[in-house]
Amino acid sequence: MILKIVLCSTVFINSSANSVVNRMTLGNNACKNFANYFDAKFNENCFYNPDMFLETPDLITKYAGKHEAYKITTEDGYILTMFRIPRENPKGAILLQHPVTVNSRIYMSQGNNSLGLILWKAGYDVWLNNQRGTLFSEDHTNSSISYLDYWDFSFHEVGVFDIPSQIDLIKRVTKSSNIIFIGHSQGSTSGLIYAAVKNQHAKNSVKLFIFMAMPCYFQHGSSPEFLVANLIRSLPFAQARVNFDCAIYFKNYSWKILIHYLQLTKTETKFQMFDYGRRNNLKMYHSEAPPLYPVENVTVPVYLVSSVNDILATTKDADLLFDRLPYNAKVYGKLQLTGFNHVDYFMGKHANTIYKKLLNLIDMIA
Repeated sequence: MILKIVLCSTVFINSSANSVVNRMTLGNNACKNFANYFDAKFNENCFYNPDMFLETPDLITKYAGKHEAYKITTEDGYILTMFRIPRENPKGAILLQHPVTVNSRIYMSQGNNSLGLILWKAGYDVWLNNQRGTLFSEDHTNSSISYLDYWDFSFHEVGVFDIPSQIDLIKRVTKSSNIIFIGHSQGSTSGLIYAAVKNQHAKNSVKLFIFMAMPCYFQHGSSPEFLVANLIRSLPFAQARVNFDCAIYFKNYSWKILIHYLQLTKTETKFQMFDYGRRNNLKMYHSEAPPLYPVENVTVPVYLVSSVNDILATTKDADLLFDRLPYNAKVYGKLQLTGFNHVDYFMGKHANTIYKKLLNLIDMIA
């Protein structure tokens, strides 16, 4: 089953929805607040964003001059596409792992202020992944995106299969085994799973994990219903945001990802594998309960970034994870922000202040 959320059908629920959407895409497609969209064509608070419908390779070409595209096949048959913003004599290689409901475009969505471009301009070889099921990574060796079995994956498979394959490709091309991994939200969840389950592979490949807005423990969060409601509320309609880009959200993703997160919200302090129910767990895991992810096995340094204003991935739950990591994984500490919600890491007016802090750390250890 494909869980495809379409923003306009979720938010624009009144009878004038179609005309509003049309005006958003004609001449003016970015406004300071939601109410402005109803007369966007004439409203001085709206402006035209020429990047609205450009995809990742187009944006890279526009702002960096050229891009490279690579195809890889995972161990379980998913065919993925990665984009690269190449650098001559780079300081190092950085892999950007996108969150759920989007693809690699999220790291190019703010033009020159995008994290991908900021890192590239700072001298790094930047790689942008597209995880299974998203645009550019919809193929499979034995299945099809239109079949149910194709969508039988969660962020677990992204961490266990997608990320190792992507990192192996970067190592082959760059001849480097000191990759810096940056993930946001589900990108961080998958990255943590990779770091814990494939810890030896990570040790031989990754120099630093930067996990922004990490959702894995939910002891201090809200109810699942409240979280979903506030995820929609936190979308960038407010005046404090930069460009609202309807083309960024929402892409295809697996129903299993959402259900896995909902399971974790109920366990609160257990970061565990997918729960198939007692009988199927016995078949799958040889135990009635799903195994916990062994975060104590993480060997690569982790830099956790959280915000007190993020109700989806709280600072207290980030602290819970930090406490459970081994000493060697905590050598660079953690970063606690204020004034940023879950999507402000990309869409916030002051997102570049986060990027500067990350770049300072990366430059220090590169």
